[in-house]
Formats: sequence, C-alpha cells, structure tokens
Amino acid sequence: LEKVTDVALSGDGGIVAMVSPNAVIAYTLDDDMSSAPLDFSSPDDYESEADTDHTLGNLSLSDDGMRFVVRAWASSDASTRAFAYAFEKIISVPGIPYTYAYININDVADSENNGSASLSGDGNTRAIAVEGVGVYLFTYTGTSYQLADPLLRELDDATKFASSVSLSDDGKTLAVASRQADDEAGAVYIYKYADNEWGRKYTLQKDDVALYASSISLSGDGSALAVGAPGESGSAKNISPNPPDDFSATLNSAGAVYLYALDDGV
Repeated sequence: LEKVTDVALSGDGGIVAMVSPNAVIAYTLDDDMSSAPLDFSSPDDYESEADTDHTLGNLSLSDDGMRFVVRAWASSDASTRAFAYAFEKIISVPGIPYTYAYININDVADSENNGSASLSGDGNTRAIAVEGVGVYLFTYTGTSYQLADPLLRELDDATKFASSVSLSDDGKTLAVASRQADDEAGAVYIYKYADNEWGRKYTLQKDDVALYASSISLSGDGSALAVGAPGESGSAKNISPNPPDDFSATLNSAGAVYLYALDDGV
C-alpha cells in the first residue's frame, strides 16, 4: 500500500487492517508475528456515472476481526458524496476470506470529505459520520443491517459536527466529535441507546482549548473517553488532574489528551 492513512487491530491481536486512499488490505498475525495478506477485490469497482474520483478514508475493525467498515467518498464536478464499504470474512469459501458491500447512506450530496466510521466490538452496529451532516447508524437485525431513524444531528451552528465517531463494544454508547461546535470551540457529544432509541447524555467542551475534539476514542465498555487536542498550548507534563490550573505557562500547540470517566456526572 502507498500512503497508509489508517490502521486497525482486532481485539485479539490476530488481524490487522490498513487503508490507503484507494485500497484496503488485511493481514493475519501468527505466533511469531509474521504476516500473510488476505486477498480480496479492492473496493474500487463501484460504478456511478457521476463519480470521477473515489477515495477511501478511515477504517474500524470488530474485536474478532471478522468484520470491518471503511469510510469513503466520491467526488465529481457537481458534488461530493459520502458513503462506506462493509467487509465481512467468509470462512467457508477458500481463497475469498472477505467480501464487501456498498453501504447506502441516502447518497448525501454536496457533503464534506471529512468524517469517519466506527464499528462496535461485536460488529453489530455501524456508525458512519458525515461531517456537517450527521451520523448514520446501522444495526444488525439477525439477517441484515438496517439504517436507524432518525439521523443523529445537533444544532445548526455545529458546522463540523460528526467530524469523527467512536462506538463502545456493545454498540450502545456513541461518542461524536464536533471540531467546531460554537465559535471555533470543539465539543464531544455522548449518546446512549436505551428503550429502542438514541439520546444525548453528555456534552463535553473546552472553550479555551484550540482544536479540542480533533480525535476521540471510547473504551470498549463505554466508561472512559480520550479526547485529542493537538492545538492545546501548555507546559505541563505527564498526567494532570487539573489541566487548566497547571497550564499557566504556555508552549504553543504542545497538544494534550483529555481523559474522562463517563458516569452519571462525567
């Protein structure tokens, strides 16, 4: 692969998948950590008369490595359309370890290229983020994946809402980043699935931290969240329980990671 843009490792450490702008490849890792490619057709044969440029983005792998999802978009002279591919391992067919399917997210036109995809650890929930539009959620019904309704959105001024997403292993906790939630300040929205619907439970925001929520990662059990802020300026080192108090001296764009324990009070 040229220009690898994202890497994902299965929960058991047995499979690693990598993506570049135009190809995906997966490897099995044996006991001595040697690797062997798992061959499948590259997802570049999706045909649409309006598409002139086809680009793959980030990927997310299930815990057992049997499924993964890749965020993608296609650009034409008229618009940019966001979509995704879902891969599933077919053990019973020798030589064809993975197959893939195009994920239709209602052909979002004139959308931004930015966004991400996240797959729950059990592989039963897919979250496809389209920045500035929202988050599309697909749940497995036992025979196929169904698009949940409604689309997750936030306020109109959250122009960068859904810049990235992260799901818990059971698919019932979802973190959604907004790189520009209000007056350039980033935010993270935490949703919980209960009583057959998604509801927002928390909003995390740092008004004085540049590029807050540029990246996010939710723990498998949904109880902890890491939020990246590469534009944060401070001189504190190691882990600090009170970052605003410790960062009195500045080091421009030193960067920081904020760690949250998600409970009833955050």
